[in-house]
Amino acid sequence: LEHLEVEERVLEQELASVRRSIESVGATEDLAALRTQAAALAEKKGQRQRGEAEPPGLQFTSGPFRLLVGRSAAENDTLLRRFVRGNDTWVHARDYPGAYVFIRSIPGKSVPLETLIDAACLAIHFSKGRGSGQGDVYYTQVKYLRRARDAKAGLVLPTQEKNLHVRLDPQVLQRLFGSYCNSSPIPYTS
Repeated sequence: LEHLEVEERVLEQELASVRRSIESVGATEDLAALRTQAAALAEKKGQRQRGEAEPPGLQFTSGPFRLLVGRSAAENDTLLRRFVRGNDTWVHARDYPGAYVFIRSIPGKSVPLETLIDAACLAIHFSKGRGSGQGDVYYTQVKYLRRARDAKAGLVLPTQEKNLHVRLDPQVLQRLFGSYCNSSPIPYTS
């Protein structure tokens, strides 16, 4: 229910953004500006038609890195199959079902500890272990994940994984929810 409420706020913010765009087009009398806006909308529409869709789930930023969060088995599987690459980092709460968090890699940069801790906090926050306020996570690069044969969607077998123990920090979660990428910031609710 909490995730649906977050999704509802996101959709309301997107609708408000579209309404502002419509108002700005109606208020613009400059032909060149209208052509620029029309070209931008056509390009966006073309990207959607070519299958360059936004990844499912939630997106956050931690420094220059983008964090993708799949909240269900279907979102986890879709992210894993279509939106991440081998050098991206996978983070998941150990011993609890829940979200996969992917840290998108940046060529020539290694993932800093702060970003890894941010991803770990999100993994714990969006897992069944959230109530304990702390937990173990494990992480590895996506290229070291193997999908389990004949298993449910989203189930993977990691190799070369490393462990990290984190405590949920409300300030870290507040900062991350303030960096929510799909639209303007949404409030963190504990």
